[in-house]
This record gives sequence, structure tokens and C-alpha cells, in this order.
Amino acid sequence: MSEIHSEIHTEKGIMRGIIHIPKVSNNKTIIIYHGYFSANRVGPARLYIDIARFFCNKGFAVVRFDCLGVGDSDGSFSDVTFDSFQQNFIQIYEYTKNILSNNQYYLIGHSFGANILCISANSFSREDKILLLAPEVKYKKGLDSLFNNQQINDLAIKGWTIRKGLYINGSFINVLRNQDIKKFASCILNDVILIQGSEDELYCIEGVKELSKLIKNCIFYEIIGADHNFLDLESKENLLETIYNHFKTFYDRSDN
Repeated sequence: MSEIHSEIHTEKGIMRGIIHIPKVSNNKTIIIYHGYFSANRVGPARLYIDIARFFCNKGFAVVRFDCLGVGDSDGSFSDVTFDSFQQNFIQIYEYTKNILSNNQYYLIGHSFGANILCISANSFSREDKILLLAPEVKYKKGLDSLFNNQQINDLAIKGWTIRKGLYINGSFINVLRNQDIKKFASCILNDVILIQGSEDELYCIEGVKELSKLIKNCIFYEIIGADHNFLDLESKENLLETIYNHFKTFYDRSDN
């Protein structure tokens, strides 16, 4: 396995990322899309690195980039909007298709990244397989529970706030407040896997189950004991095996 630093040049700057190339390829490619707030291509507690290396050892090429304004990429987090995230997702997808001409693509979005992937599904090939990992469907305590009173006032009055040292763009939060990804569910024609931990501290599992029923070709998995970021070692191992076993059914079916 080799890990190659790569760059995507855009009109607004350079996105930087890592491409994992397996020793023996199965001609499948995975793209990992990170979430918002403090997320980047590494993932919480290196979740995305663990996913990438696990699957690369199984023969998959894996791509993970920082969107503009995030991690090592150009730009400022203060300039990140929902639209810019969505555009970057598509740019990463198009770049990957150009450099890795494999015969099957798997798109993994985590947290807010899963939401944007869900909303952007019509921008991808219908043959691509989609994994929505712990998407935001229904908050346990509401979106504003992520902020203190001063931060909520700042968002309302100034249009921005600072959360955990990061500039949070109010326009992004307004989209999340008004967004209902269930409205996009019927438009998704891809095969979809939905996964959430039973102990997700942010989102209600009932919301994800409801979303899974609205997507035409969808299977829902619950990882018992897992939190939003699958931090527990056993939870992460169960997550990786669940994803792999289901991905294998996809390509076993397509190869026959």
C-alpha cells in the first residue's frame, strides 16, 4: 500500500489530500467526505485514516481530501459555506474519476458530509454506491444545543460566531436549520447504506431509520454502543466490518 499526497487546483485555491493505492487492486475506489466544524480528511480520532487503510488493505483505492478552508487546503474556514462544501464534493468526485478509472465507486459521507452527499446524489453516477454515516436528520436537543447563548446571539446579530476556536459562518448554520434531507430521499436512485451508532450523542436514531425508509434502495445498520464518531475501538471495528461486508455484496453482485 502506498499513500500519495495529491492536489486539486480550483479557481478558489488548492484542495490537498491523500490517495491510498493498494498493492493489489480490486478495481474499486472509495471517496471519503468529511463533515463540518472541526472535521477534516483525518477524521475524529483518525476515523477516516482507519477506514482508508482498512479498505486499502482489502484492495480498494481510497481518496480523502480537505475541502477549501479546511485542514491543509487553501482558504479560510470563515469562507466555508454550504454551497462551497457541496461544490468541493463534486470537484473531488470529478478529479477522482479522472485519475482512477476503476469500475466501481463508493462514496462515504460522515455527519454533515453525509447530508451534503445525500443532497448532491444527483450529481454523481447512478451506479455509484453511497454510504451515509451518522447523517444529521433529527437532533436530540436541536441544532442550537451545539452553541452557548452568546454564540447563538452572535449568529443572529453578527452572522458569525467562534466555536472551539473556529469561525462559524451563520449562512451555513441557517441552511442546516432550514434543511430537511428527507425531502431529497425520493430522488436518490443509488444503492445506499445508512449507518448510525445506537449511542449517537447528537442525532436521534429514529430520524435515520425514517430516512432509510424514504430512500428507494437503502439498507440501515445500527452499530450497538457506538457514538457519533465511533470512538470506541470495538465500535470502530464493527463499523469497518459492517461496511466491508456490505460493500462486498455490491461488487460480488456486479461482478456476476
